[in-house]
Amino acid sequence: MSSIKRVLITGCSTGIGAHLALAMARKGYLVFASMRDPAAGAKLVATSAREGLSCEALALDVTQQTSVDAAMARVFERCGGVDVLVNNAGVGCSGPVETVTPEAAQATFDVNYFGAMRMIQAVVPGMREQGSGAIINVTSIASRFPTGGSAHYTASKVALEGASECLAMEVARFNIRVALIEPGIILTPIFGKQKIPPLPVPAYEADYRRWGAFVQQRIRKRTFPSAVVAAVMDAIDSPTPRFRYPVGEDAELISAMRASVSDVEFLSAASGRTDDEYYDAMTQLVGTDLWRSI
Repeated sequence: MSSIKRVLITGCSTGIGAHLALAMARKGYLVFASMRDPAAGAKLVATSAREGLSCEALALDVTQQTSVDAAMARVFERCGGVDVLVNNAGVGCSGPVETVTPEAAQATFDVNYFGAMRMIQAVVPGMREQGSGAIINVTSIASRFPTGGSAHYTASKVALEGASECLAMEVARFNIRVALIEPGIILTPIFGKQKIPPLPVPAYEADYRRWGAFVQQRIRKRTFPSAVVAAVMDAIDSPTPRFRYPVGEDAELISAMRASVSDVEFLSAASGRTDDEYYDAMTQLVGTDLWRSI
């Protein structure tokens, strides 16, 4: 698929989306870097202008069909269609199942799942008509490694992965590729922005402590957004593409672990009563300690 030129990426104001947009524009693609508020992508726009890249900031809120329609109208006006869609836009949702409101869960799904569906429905007719295309859905290793306190975020990514498998079956006959990018902890500004709300039920505090230990150790290992860029490029251009791309050492180890142990083994290990029980059991399953500095 080396002739691909027209790329639409969602969630590009910062982080992985911004890195993807610039990297693909540097390869000579015409990139539409979409975000809810283009003013938030001022750094991306400035870099693109300085380097003379074909990278246009595009106003697009994936939760609003009118916004999707307007953005697609701009894309079609500018270049006639899309060859690559990268569904990167996403939001987090923290809290035990017992306490997260249905409204918060629905808001998470509206971005992470239904937002991607709106974008897919917007581009597939054109890709089908032209007989080629690629749809790259950025999910998370959370889909393979659920943790306490992240149920609705995890569920939204699992839903997107399931739909992607069905989509891949439906559109393969039209020469449209579908791939999943499953990042682990990637070093981006998101970890400086996250604010975990106070727990209304302190009994679940251990889940947050264990997740925090995982994040802190993986940040020290420093997996950069360039690893995600490389996976996306391979999914688009490789003559032998994969469907699923775990990104980062943590994602690769966890993906291999989940493929080799039973659900009962995993859930038993992940339910350790004390932190040390949890860390020791999970380390034994994964094959290395992803939680403690050693």
